[in-house]
Amino acid sequence: MGITLRATDKTRTPKIILAVLVATIIVGALGYIVVAKLSKLTQSPQEEIDQLTAKISAFYTLPQGETPTIRSIDSPELVRGQAFFFDTAQGDKLLIYKNAKTAILYRPKENKVIGSTAIKDKAEATSSPTVAGASTKKWTATILNGTNVAGLAKTYQEALEKRLSNVEIVTVSDAKTKGVTKSYMASNKKINNPQEVSKNLGLEIQELPTGEEITTDIVIVLGEDIIKQ
Repeated sequence: MGITLRATDKTRTPKIILAVLVATIIVGALGYIVVAKLSKLTQSPQEEIDQLTAKISAFYTLPQGETPTIRSIDSPELVRGQAFFFDTAQGDKLLIYKNAKTAILYRPKENKVIGSTAIKDKAEATSSPTVAGASTKKWTATILNGTNVAGLAKTYQEALEKRLSNVEIVTVSDAKTKGVTKSYMASNKKINNPQEVSKNLGLEIQELPTGEEITTDIVIVLGEDIIKQ
């Protein structure tokens, strides 16, 4: 269900937007989780795996061709050391698809997917989450607010910088073109794999409209979908 910001919501806008942005960024943009660090979580029996995958697949596209391992998060403190689990709750279920190298966090009591991310073996891991495709070198970004919601770009910047270690936000401002409905990113093509960056940020790649310039590695243009997700 989307969040609609009414005129009476103005005093609550920053908090509401921050919650939405955190939920948005967590989907695929927190780098990865290390499976080796999840050994203390209880593994679900096959019957529960069948039940949960059937329930989730009714509204969410799961990786095909393999049966996941599912671990129950009975004690959130056991996983809080990994950034992906910053907002996990007791009772959440983690679906681990080793072949697809994907992990999906599901909350049964709300029947919704909280987030998904890549998985790595301990040997592949680095010390902090980064945006895949951008290497470990810091990349620069411009965030443009393509909506009429004041402060949206700044709130997005704060959420992004808290979750990723290899991003430097150079510019935060309003887009020259307002009324953007769907958020997107543009690249100066100096990043090794802009498609992978796009995938991990959950943003499509588009050309900037006339009048906007790319002066950083990435330009993120925020649209109404960020508010309504």
